[in-house]
Amino acid sequence: MQYLTIKVSVILLCVISIHKCSDKIDDKYYLASEAYHFANDLFLQSREWYNQAKQQSLDSFRTFLDVVRIMNDLMAREMRGAVIKYYRIRHLHDFTNYIISLEDVMEIVDHCLLDPVEKLQQTSVQFEEIIKNFEDTRTFELVEKCRDQLPDEVAVAHCMLHQAVVFNETMRDSLITIVKAKTRQNAIDVNQTVFRVHTCLTYFVPNIFNHLLIKTYTDECDYLKMIVTSIKDLLNENKNDIYDQKWSHIVKALNIELKKTMFISKQSLTSLTH
Repeated sequence: MQYLTIKVSVILLCVISIHKCSDKIDDKYYLASEAYHFANDLFLQSREWYNQAKQQSLDSFRTFLDVVRIMNDLMAREMRGAVIKYYRIRHLHDFTNYIISLEDVMEIVDHCLLDPVEKLQQTSVQFEEIIKNFEDTRTFELVEKCRDQLPDEVAVAHCMLHQAVVFNETMRDSLITIVKAKTRQNAIDVNQTVFRVHTCLTYFVPNIFNHLLIKTYTDECDYLKMIVTSIKDLLNENKNDIYDQKWSHIVKALNIELKKTMFISKQSLTSLTH
């Protein structure tokens, strides 16, 4: 609060200084008029910032979800492909030594792989609703009321400027705090869901990753390392704009590569099943 008082006082001194240098404007209304216009400009600027901040948060989180979606898609393809390849060599056994059919294993794999896909869809909808529901609830009437409630022009001008600064900083702080909390919570939930695929698969088919000889969905998987790096960048304070610039280019490159490999992957899987 002391900072705000000093800030308003400095602004007010600037306005008074301009007032003393001017002999063309009515002394009776000059200070209040200047303060009013300054407060209005600050009010509108902060509203513009507010909308930009909301959009930036949406863009960054959409990019993060795209990274996770692509990495998860690549891991899921690798997992399904590894199961089919294994069954061309031998049947997959668990520790109780009974044979699990290919159909049963694929059903288990699809069950475990479904959770991240559903989580991505749910989180995308929920986060967009959270951000879009934020509204600029400030009202400029409180600034305008200063004229009627204070005895002299200096007090009126001080009141207007104080209200404008308080409105601006309060809105900025509250939005940033809430968006950071929601971003962290949703990003961590998505991240944990992807990591739980490994637990899910080994629960149904113990030692499945050792049988298939793959690192997909394990701590050694490069795709998971990409997700971990992405979430660290996303949660890095005050760098959402940098995050979106960096990772949106990566997403575009990955999507191009993904489209190139789709046809080849389909051909390979088809040949493996015949």
